[in-house]
Amino acid sequence: MRRSIVLAALLVPHFAAALPTSRAHADPPANDPPLATGPAVAASPAPTAGPYALAIQEGYAKLREGDPHAAQLAFQRATTADATKSEGHFLLGIAMLRNDSHEPAAASFRAALERAQAASDLMGEARARIGLVRALTLVSHEHHRTNHHSRDASAANAAQARTDLIVFATAHPDILSPDLPRAELAASDAVRDLATRMEPVRERIAAREREARAHPAARSTH
Repeated sequence: MRRSIVLAALLVPHFAAALPTSRAHADPPANDPPLATGPAVAASPAPTAGPYALAIQEGYAKLREGDPHAAQLAFQRATTADATKSEGHFLLGIAMLRNDSHEPAAASFRAALERAQAASDLMGEARARIGLVRALTLVSHEHHRTNHHSRDASAANAAQARTDLIVFATAHPDILSPDLPRAELAASDAVRDLATRMEPVRERIAAREREARAHPAARSTH
């Protein structure tokens, strides 16, 4: 199976709970004990997982239990234990998305991206870029919906992240099919266009609600 097929799941907003438990952080297995030729030879004790691995495992467990807040705390401990690993920052971003903390999630995905690039980890870079696109798109939609003063800048940031993802996928089609980010781009553009068309309607509704609050007696007579 091409790895790009596996990465397709990352374009789904709530993909985190379906991710399999990662083995990237696990300690290497202990070697098999040597065969005894005389007196019994004691087997070496299995290596103990470090703080980073334990925190990652706990975070996964909490996501599966449907507790993204506890998962976020666990992944934060993981990034404190080892800030150099891309995976910890990526998973922290996933938990933050599940907690609707979109801007902090974007920061975590950027940290994951930087560390994946430093390690020449193309799979890590792909998933960090996908997470970043998701987070920045949600930030852009939220800013547009609330008429936030940074909505134009956030829309530009999301668009740039999507463009960068397409460039990455085009350069590495064995890692991520270019069709996937293009589909994400088309879907995001459709949502933005719909929000733009609905904006005058929302403004009229808001004006009527303000008028009704200012003149409650007039509303009750109708």
